[in-house]
Amino acid sequence: MHLFETARNWIIKGLIFLLPLFFLPITGEFYNFNKLALFTALTLLGWLVWALSQIKHEFRLRVTPFDLPVLAIAVVFTASTILVSPNKFDALLFPGTATWIIAGTLFYFLVVQYVGNRHETGNSPANLSGLLLAGTALSALVSTLTGVGAFTFAAKYLTLPAWVTQPSFTTTGDLFSSITLYAVVAVLALARVIETKRTSYSPFNVILLVLVVAGLVASVYQGLPGKATSVALLPITSGWAIALETLKGNILLGVGPGNFIEAFNRFRPVEFNSSSAWALRFTASSNWYLHVWTITGLAGIASFGWLVLTIIKRVKNSNINPVGWALLTTLVVFLLAPASLLLVFAFYLLLALAGAPLGEDLSLQFAARETGETGRKTNLLPGIIALLVAAGIVGVGYWGSRAYAAEMSFRQALNAASQNDGKATYDAIIKASQLNPGVAQYRITASQTNLALANAIASKKDLTEEERQTVSQLVQQSIREAQAAVALHRTNAVGWENLARLYQSLMTFAKDADQFTIASYQQAVALDPVNPLLRVAFGGVYYSLKQFDNAVRTFELAVAAKPDLANAHYNLAVALREKGEIARAYQEMQATVALLKSGTPDYDKAKAEAEELQKKVAETSATPSAKQKEEAVQQPPLEAPQPAPAPALEPKLDLPEAAAPPATESSEPTPVP
Repeated sequence: MHLFETARNWIIKGLIFLLPLFFLPITGEFYNFNKLALFTALTLLGWLVWALSQIKHEFRLRVTPFDLPVLAIAVVFTASTILVSPNKFDALLFPGTATWIIAGTLFYFLVVQYVGNRHETGNSPANLSGLLLAGTALSALVSTLTGVGAFTFAAKYLTLPAWVTQPSFTTTGDLFSSITLYAVVAVLALARVIETKRTSYSPFNVILLVLVVAGLVASVYQGLPGKATSVALLPITSGWAIALETLKGNILLGVGPGNFIEAFNRFRPVEFNSSSAWALRFTASSNWYLHVWTITGLAGIASFGWLVLTIIKRVKNSNINPVGWALLTTLVVFLLAPASLLLVFAFYLLLALAGAPLGEDLSLQFAARETGETGRKTNLLPGIIALLVAAGIVGVGYWGSRAYAAEMSFRQALNAASQNDGKATYDAIIKASQLNPGVAQYRITASQTNLALANAIASKKDLTEEERQTVSQLVQQSIREAQAAVALHRTNAVGWENLARLYQSLMTFAKDADQFTIASYQQAVALDPVNPLLRVAFGGVYYSLKQFDNAVRTFELAVAAKPDLANAHYNLAVALREKGEIARAYQEMQATVALLKSGTPDYDKAKAEAEELQKKVAETSATPSAKQKEEAVQQPPLEAPQPAPAPALEPKLDLPEAAAPPATESSEPTPVP
């Protein structure tokens, strides 16, 4: 039994210390995926060791005032994942929000049993919170070194991986995770310094506080607006509007964990396009409370609200300590920003450390039987728990190992693509899709890889019949992979947009690709109705097919979605010019000029075209005022709609009937409000 106690001790303490620091550069995503794997694996292992250690002892279970709301949150997230989330792998792995909560719940109960109401040096709340502080301080040190350019400087003399020299490099995974975690742990460190000052001065706590604060300052500075590494958050008005819109769907369980991006695409208000983050797609809401509301509905926000009220009541009524201050700070951070995996981990740890001293032990017996000559009774409940945990470890281990192997193959595909090794990229991405066929990103990447290989072969002159067959096979496989991505998540505009762009690329290869392109773009626009860039791309398809009426209508909707987007006005002007409406074309080109910064190549290009149009109209209009030029906002480069290119293959390939886009309930484009 002593061996089990020692193992549990190392598992819990090792996880607390290591998680802020742990990452592996062997998977497609270095940080959160590996942290989630470590978090889940060690938590399950800790439960197995704990259950085995209880078999020969009186089985006691510690309960706290936080247990019921913690369980309620886990039940709601699990139910929403099973009943609502269209792609379970998004909920469990990417971004894995449901797994955060389930693993966090198991970890919470594991730590509560470990701490109990015994405050020995080894398992006291102060000792375990100190391990979180130490691990976070080392992570903050790395962030500080990144902020001052230490790794970039060292790379001049040492051979370092490219990712180490990135200005946003941190062991937490991203600046947002760093800022939120460091803010909570900085309060914990400050409270520990104040507490120890009253008893015995501890310079070690002061050093840790300085390291965490330095990392926090460096991360905040790196994330300031205007910097290349700036941190963007969804405006609170948009997050609130999206949450309200979800009430029209599944009011009880929301849109499902891992599915916020669908709600963002469908429900964000058109006013979002006036923000500086208009071109981004967000996978999390403005703060954690709105995020929980959106993905798990009223059941989720009610259960989380129950936990928050319980925390405030219990912590406030008890003698507040460093753990209590840090826990309350976490609730404030949840109000200011969405949660990261590390912040959720810290929250459940602090919750367990704050709750364990407030709880009480229950002695449980189940099917006790006498053993040996002494007649001692053995409680079977720990054995049953151990069997259940072992079964969970086997199931999670099997699927988890396949998911991990798939991520490793995905990393190999990315590495091969960066070296322009088409065959290695193809082999690796196909392997990733086979190991974990439920991940849409693998399918999208596979579709793009197949298309790139088809393009490379088709660009040759005088193709042989065998090469034409190879091109045809690659094209069909590309379509199948893109369709598979759509099938995994039919209500996500990202998959439809990828399918539409794929068909668009095939317009020079294959018959009927133009109609497939239009149908797919219509569905993408229906699922992402206020995206001006998507409408500009869709209008370009109509323009290339010389369907100028449709092109004009689509570009007009792009302008309505974002009136200050110069490229939308420019495309509309070009389409109107081709349609023969010269006066309106001139007006739109003037609007384009007014939105561009004077002296830039785009400004000169639009101004020259406006002058040409001015010659073709009877009346004249004033050029943009100096004030208009000064107030011009930063714009993406102007890109005119392109006419259909000459066929890349003659005759074009005949696509099979299965190559058509998946059927949908409605493929009509949705107008912008």
